[in-house]
Amino acid sequence: MVLKKWSKVIRSDMGAYYPEKDNETILKFPKELSPLTNFSLDIFSNVISQKNMIINFPDFKLYPASLFAYIFADKFNQSVYILADERGDSLNSRSKFSLNKNHYLLCNYREMLFHFLPVFYLKKLKENEEDYQNNSIEYKLSLEKYLPRAIHSFKKKYTEKNVLNNKFHPKFIIDTDNKLYSIKEKLSQVLKTNDEYLNPKEYPIGFIIIENGDRFFHSFGRLENFVSWFKELDSEVKLLIHFNNPYLDYVKLLVNELDFIVLPLNNYILENNEYLKSISKEYFNNVDSNKFELLNRYNLDSNFLFAKKENISIYNQLISSGSIDTYFGSAYSTFKKIDVDNVYNQYSLHKSRELLFTLYNLTINPSNLKISFKLNKKWIKGSIPHFIQNFKSMLHQENQKNRFFIHSFLDSLSNMYYELTNCKRVGEDLSYSRKAKDYILFELLEKLSKTDENIFIGTYMDTEPIILNEILEKGIGSNNNLFPINMEMLIQKSDSNKEGSILVLPGVLPEVFTSELFKPYKEIIILSYEGNNHRFLQEQLDSLFGNILEEKQYMSYLKDVLDEFDESENNEILNDFNERFKLIEFKGERTDDKIEIMEQDNNGSEENIFSVDLHLNEYMDEWEKSKSNLNVDISNMVDQKNYDTISFKLMNIQDNKFIEKKLPINKSYLTFDNIYNINDAKELKPSELKSGDYIIIIDNDEKKSLLNLVIELSNFNFIINMDLVEYWKLEFLNYVESSNLKYSEIYNIYCSNGGDKTYQTVMQWCKGEILGPQSAKDLYIIGKIINDGFIMDNYISIFQQIVLIRTSHRLIGRKLKKMIKSILTDEYLDVSSLNENEYLIYKNIQNGIYKIV
Repeated sequence: MVLKKWSKVIRSDMGAYYPEKDNETILKFPKELSPLTNFSLDIFSNVISQKNMIINFPDFKLYPASLFAYIFADKFNQSVYILADERGDSLNSRSKFSLNKNHYLLCNYREMLFHFLPVFYLKKLKENEEDYQNNSIEYKLSLEKYLPRAIHSFKKKYTEKNVLNNKFHPKFIIDTDNKLYSIKEKLSQVLKTNDEYLNPKEYPIGFIIIENGDRFFHSFGRLENFVSWFKELDSEVKLLIHFNNPYLDYVKLLVNELDFIVLPLNNYILENNEYLKSISKEYFNNVDSNKFELLNRYNLDSNFLFAKKENISIYNQLISSGSIDTYFGSAYSTFKKIDVDNVYNQYSLHKSRELLFTLYNLTINPSNLKISFKLNKKWIKGSIPHFIQNFKSMLHQENQKNRFFIHSFLDSLSNMYYELTNCKRVGEDLSYSRKAKDYILFELLEKLSKTDENIFIGTYMDTEPIILNEILEKGIGSNNNLFPINMEMLIQKSDSNKEGSILVLPGVLPEVFTSELFKPYKEIIILSYEGNNHRFLQEQLDSLFGNILEEKQYMSYLKDVLDEFDESENNEILNDFNERFKLIEFKGERTDDKIEIMEQDNNGSEENIFSVDLHLNEYMDEWEKSKSNLNVDISNMVDQKNYDTISFKLMNIQDNKFIEKKLPINKSYLTFDNIYNINDAKELKPSELKSGDYIIIIDNDEKKSLLNLVIELSNFNFIINMDLVEYWKLEFLNYVESSNLKYSEIYNIYCSNGGDKTYQTVMQWCKGEILGPQSAKDLYIIGKIINDGFIMDNYISIFQQIVLIRTSHRLIGRKLKKMIKSILTDEYLDVSSLNENEYLIYKNIQNGIYKIV
């Protein structure tokens, strides 16, 4: 069988066309794509009819996703479904928009390809969409056209001809859901329905792309669960899974269970394969600079990925671990004996397990941590010992066996906590003599602060940066080049912000953050305790940067693929590896022997309660499980709240149709009473609304505010946790409505708790007119007033999110009012002057303005 070029598999030529005001850019594929991109597309187009496919590539974006989608749709006349990673440092790199936008630029030199493969988003149905509900369908497709520079007559032509909505074409369906359980639920339903638009018989969904599968499959158990689910589907659908940095065991499972072929383009393969490096460097050195930005939207790789990663090191001062490994091992082995499914206090159990893994990798002394936990179904705030004592007090609710093992587990966790707490502290010279990770970190940062480089200090808990910053200011003084930052926010920053800077990390990286090690930092320094912590870290770095045995296994997967086409003997990538492997084969054989002996020793030994035999995969599995369970618990806490509503009769100003809406009492809506004076618009809660007012309801969903939309479309370098942002406001407005207290009485309570803002400010909070308080302290006081421990524990994180949203809101505010005014008064608005996110906001609010009648 011959390996055909992908361009010969599709029915026409292909390229990209990007019109601009002064010039236009035209790309010709495959000629102008990188060698690695074309190689990937060649393999894909030849094997996907028979096999599923894995692409290992060290980036959380799969940039040629739209090319994979079009090749499949063109070849098989079937629709494509992508689970896209929504993260990105700008609008252009966030999948919901970048995939849509980049797909709209594809052409075959005669016509745009979106005519034949239009892009849709999958959305959950609203309650009032009766036509769909009557057919027992829970999801619908939503089309968002990217035609901001097109003239009105052009748009009208395609709307009237229904080209974009045409059900007689395959579709490219984008889903940015990050919850694996809900994805499986919706796919189970979508793939089984024969709805004429969702999954028609003529053009069914035949291909699923999973971008950055690491965010879903960060434990072996989750991957096994997915494999079982997919087998039960009994579907002919093909899968392409893109992994940023998978464990080899994950790949083996997929190959064995679901018939995957593997295209291994791991970091160490890109670094060490001289053939790949040479052809790629030649390509990037000769790329037309005028086309570089556009090519980056479709190329799999970039030039810096082929550089040797010699900037990463474990800090040369391994930190004394004392007895923490003993306590960790004892706690871990005891936890394995707990019957988790039959534990009554699930949240406390998962919180305590998360703490076990977190304590190894803190940037601060554990005594500085305040955590939230439930007491009698209410959230309270306290120290780790307080949490442990509270959990112990509830053990009478557990069965006898679980009570014994949980108590023993908590004793070991407590011992580990005190072993780390009773160490030397910053600013307390007479405290203790032994230095833990937080103090060694402080000494390192004190040295680095005297350099000219920016220093990012990555943390794994979102409450750490503020506390660490306070410690640094107290110990070093105000410094402009030290930036403590949560890793979830750091990965959103652009590469230009990181180039030339130094990254300091507190230990083993959670799987979802490992792509950060491939960014263009000048230096990456990782701190480690001796013992388990160092062993796990070394194992992680080995798997990322130079495990020759893993590379050999991955190359055997590539050989299996190429053997199908009689290409393996002449393939330069394989030949380069084989030559290099011969030079180190003897060393590799010795390593194999050593592993075999170790395995024999372990098999012959008794169970070690100190987890000497615990390896990185299992460690990461358990860590991720604890965090996943906690996230589900907090999300459910917000989602399951039921709030009172107020009914309103509304008239849509676009079509003059009347509807009735039940607005939640603790939501606020952008409101104005004069369509010619939008500057007076304010956010009001339903109890403040009156007949004649105008309000904006986004996507016909009374639970979605304009703020939600602005956040969704914001091109900032962060991910905003809307659960945190909305929680304080929902709870406070609920308190205001249910307590029947006057605003003046609430103000007096606020002042008695140390508040110093004016009555007018507090009244604005009570009315829901503003996004949030101007200080974190006031959020804490609000939590105290309404007796909400969750707010008191997370007030710093909530305030950080409010500041980020406020910045986003401020930057778009003026244009937002101008957009609304143009809709209300027919005042001319030059849509071509709007950037992509502004245009999408404009389209979303166009049909969402109502008058209260």
